Amino acid sequence: MERILVFILVFLYFISTKIACNGHTHINNNVQFERRALIDFKSGLTDPNNRLSSWKGNNYCYWHGIGCENGTGFVVLIDLRNLYPYPLEYEYENQRYMNLSGVISPSLIKLKYLKYRDLSFNSFKAIPIP
Repeated sequence: MERILVFILVFLYFISTKIACNGHTHINNNVQFERRALIDFKSGLTDPNNRLSSWKGNNYCYWHGIGCENGTGFVVLIDLRNLYPYPLEYEYENQRYMNLSGVISPSLIKLKYLKYRDLSFNSFKAIPIP
């Protein structure tokens, strides 16, 4: 009887470990996929004032301008609009250079759950936004 009980407990342990690990791996793969897409996007940008200086490390949900869905880590929001497109007074003159420029990477298409994207008042000129 004890052998059967031990066998059942060992069997349940392996089953639950496998399920838990597979779920964790799946979530971890999603996180790495989302992070990679954001890094690819950033690599095409020119950021003279380091607005994207927080874009390092693994926790991209805390990066400036990024919003994630709770629990999944999927990127649902990118808000990188230039808040200072025109200087209001001489003291704000340096803020007009807060604009991003460069190439908008098609990696944004990989962010399947992205619902909101604002890149307004930056200097992308006639570059199409995917």
